[in-house]
Amino acid sequence: MIEHQQQPTARLIVCVLCGSQFTIHTHTQGDYGLCPGCFSRDNLREWDRLESTKRKLAHDVPCSLSLVEWLHIAASWRGLCALCQEVGYSHIDMIEQQRGLVAQNCIPTCRACHIHLIGSWSSALARVAAQLAHVEVEV
Repeated sequence: MIEHQQQPTARLIVCVLCGSQFTIHTHTQGDYGLCPGCFSRDNLREWDRLESTKRKLAHDVPCSLSLVEWLHIAASWRGLCALCQEVGYSHIDMIEQQRGLVAQNCIPTCRACHIHLIGSWSSALARVAAQLAHVEVEV
């Protein structure tokens, strides 16, 4: 039996960063929308981070954050978590969930601050206060 090799399909697309048109061969390149000049591990990582954040959103939440906007936001925080400003970020978080994933509502956060945002700082403080109430201090 002769197996047929699939012919590569070429498509002309526009780079999401620089706006230049380039041809992509779907069998050899990932469909990330980054031209060869903009394609780097750092840009690819941020593209993946942004796309995975978008996939987790509810359908009724606004979502217009572009890769260019996200790279600008991350750079404005010098690659650090916007909340603690001590360690590098690993998440994209929204300040107000109902405003959605838009440039004026997104910040880079580290894993620890991301977890506190999910559970809220007030609930974390309530847990700590409850635990401290049960601690006996020796004088």
